[in-house]
Amino acid sequence: MKFPILVRDKSKIPITSILKVGTIITLVIVLTLMHYLTTPDAGIRHVIFRELYFLPIILAGFWFGLRGGLSTALIISIFYAPLIFSGSEEFSTHDFGNAMEILLFILIGGLLGWLKDRETAQETRARKAESLAAVGEAAAMIAHDLKTPLITIGGLARRLTGKISSDTPEGEKVTIIRQQAERLEQKVADILLYARPMKLSPKSNDFFLLLREAKETVSEIAGLHGVRVEIPSEKVCEFNFEYEKMLQVIINLLTNAIEVSPQGETVRVSLERHNGKLQIYIVDRGPGVPADIAEKIFEPFETGKKKGTGLGLPIAKKIIEAHAGKLECRNNPDAGVTFRITIPV
Repeated sequence: MKFPILVRDKSKIPITSILKVGTIITLVIVLTLMHYLTTPDAGIRHVIFRELYFLPIILAGFWFGLRGGLSTALIISIFYAPLIFSGSEEFSTHDFGNAMEILLFILIGGLLGWLKDRETAQETRARKAESLAAVGEAAAMIAHDLKTPLITIGGLARRLTGKISSDTPEGEKVTIIRQQAERLEQKVADILLYARPMKLSPKSNDFFLLLREAKETVSEIAGLHGVRVEIPSEKVCEFNFEYEKMLQVIINLLTNAIEVSPQGETVRVSLERHNGKLQIYIVDRGPGVPADIAEKIFEPFETGKKKGTGLGLPIAKKIIEAHAGKLECRNNPDAGVTFRITIPV
């Protein structure tokens, strides 16, 4: 049996944060009391105490970011405001200076807090990037070591498939071995493609020709799901890009769109030209991207699919960025998701 009083609650605020908050509160209270206990004619003392208010504001912004800096500045402003308006009925130049000082409290608290939050966000992204790089490097090493034995297993299974009838129990097992080996080979290839530097050999190609080939490639899976794929009418849109890698991106996005769209719906592809850039829109009619993975959809090993590797979209994003382009995703207001590729032409 556990006694609650003896069990440490991990959700409690850390002791260091409590000490920091206590320090800020103590400084605010002490400075405010010194203001109110000092006679109004001691002008120089009030100026000193007023300027010392910046100390808790700076500490709050540095320790707790935008919320801490602004909250402390607003509380100090509330405490300090009565001193401005408690004097004569006329609003003097000195009172105006004190009022402007309150605005400065808020400005400094907000600015320091914003800078601190931005620095924290940059550090978090840097740590995350280092962690992903380490994971990617380890995954690439494992994938490289697995590549040779998988090729051997797959090759032997394919040879046996031609010698053993698939109607026999042994043939069925060999077919399963071959299929799973090919599946693992594809996963290994995806990991190596993502981990290695992207090298391009762009040439002048017709993007509409690529769209027609991509549609033909996904036609079988579209038929199985009962989903139609619409691409723009035949035109010519030539610019420099690497055909095979760009084809991989479009096939990946179309396949994802088909798999999430309900039967009878249509996946639409449209193109727009804007300021020397080509924008490709791929729109599905699925349930949209879940909120819990919306911000991580292009990160490696993050996937909403039960059988997905979480590398399809990161690889697509890497290929588009290697073409000096941008890949974005947003949920549609009514239903589905729109992927937008922006690439210079």
